[in-house]
Amino acid sequence: MTTCMSSIIEDNYDKDEDLTKVYQDLICLELKKLEERKYDFLSSETFLGENEIKVYVKHSRLFDELKRRELLISYGNGKYRTAHVDLMWRIINLRAYPHTPSRALEFTISYDREPLSPFNEHKINELCSIKPLSQHRREALDIVIKALKEVYPSLSHFQLVALKRILTLRGPKHIGIVAPTASGKTLIFMIPVLMKAVEREIEGYRGTTAILIYPRKSLARDQIEKLIELIYRVNKELSRRYGKRKYITIGLDYGDIPRYRPDKDEPLLNIKCPVPKCDGILYLSNAGEVYCHKNKYHKLYYVYGYKEDVWTRKPHIYVTNIWTLYQRLMNIKTIQVIREAIYVVFDEAHVYAGYLGGHLHYIIKLLKDLLKRNSPIFIYSSATIPYPSNFLSKLSGEDHVEILNYSRIVEEYYKTKGYQPPYKLTIRVYLLPNPNQSVETLTEESIIPITLWCHKYGLKAITFIDSIAEVSTLSLIHISEPTRPLYISYAVFCLK
Repeated sequence: MTTCMSSIIEDNYDKDEDLTKVYQDLICLELKKLEERKYDFLSSETFLGENEIKVYVKHSRLFDELKRRELLISYGNGKYRTAHVDLMWRIINLRAYPHTPSRALEFTISYDREPLSPFNEHKINELCSIKPLSQHRREALDIVIKALKEVYPSLSHFQLVALKRILTLRGPKHIGIVAPTASGKTLIFMIPVLMKAVEREIEGYRGTTAILIYPRKSLARDQIEKLIELIYRVNKELSRRYGKRKYITIGLDYGDIPRYRPDKDEPLLNIKCPVPKCDGILYLSNAGEVYCHKNKYHKLYYVYGYKEDVWTRKPHIYVTNIWTLYQRLMNIKTIQVIREAIYVVFDEAHVYAGYLGGHLHYIIKLLKDLLKRNSPIFIYSSATIPYPSNFLSKLSGEDHVEILNYSRIVEEYYKTKGYQPPYKLTIRVYLLPNPNQSVETLTEESIIPITLWCHKYGLKAITFIDSIAEVSTLSLIHISEPTRPLYISYAVFCLK
């Protein structure tokens, strides 16, 4: 179970009194004191004293603001805990009753700071400076930029560097995008994919351009919804220039997708309609068409919503998972769907460890052989992992995988500018369940205080759960929408 929260504190103070930075510094000080005392949370030496706090807080009004927002919690006698460490203590000491054993037998805490690359550092139009590009590639890039700039008017420096590199690659090539959650990795691989699909459509070629592989159904559904919105916008611009017969397509092919047209109209994964200001849900009709249930004039002719349609019409963008992809590679009929692909994208590649990694290793081997005449580009999008080059080399079977490393690119950029980047503090808490109790109990009871904490501070929480039973148990817990603070992510792992 993982819970992450992040947002931004509005800074109404002097430039040298950045509330976010001060709060992060106080958390790091507190964690360092705890580490020195072997995480004895009851020791008075592990609390923050008022005089210690004032070393970091230069103005009394900032100190008052931290207390007003309950980011500093008073334990009396001039002793304080930060809100994050206070929550950590409560999770570690979850008990059924005050004098019963803790739900967690042991715990481990780690933390680090990662640089942040804000999304307003470069205009998306800066991508137009990429050279050299053929006429159709240049026009395809122009179409994608004009289609997306309403929702993505600007890019972070990391996104700009990564996009310029990928858009100038000549395959065959294996490249890793290694960056934290919510750093814009999806856009980095989607712009090249959309651009290539548009280029092929302009040239009159309609066939699979990219294979997108997702490890989880929930992730695939969320990403498909975003992809359909992007494709809707790109097709709008493409048809404006070339007429309605020119459009790029997306096809869905995995376990939740029906093989044939349904007998009656059915919701398509509860995906929202991409048309702005429309809150309808997409349906798959018994005629095989995808449409919005609130407005049947919103027909998504570019979405192939059942498998036979995907296999027959070969979408530009093919969405699947490794299990389905393996089956398609073993079938002479369905292998034809993907054999013209140029981009192969593995999102959340860090999950492919252990036997999953071994399975994927041989799928990649099959794909490399199948697509070799296309000079394919393999992209591995991954959260920050230790030794990414070694991990992705073993996964791909390649001696060298080029790594676009978020931290290195951002730090080098700010170094040339002569000042420090903003940072995000990441805290990880690993819990070992008490052997006399189930891991599910610890997971469920951890989510309750975290959810209440998020609600109190107006933060967003993301919880990853690996069983349907737990989802059912926790379905009544409300996770509030974000409204405020903090360049901080917080994670709790219940180890099985």
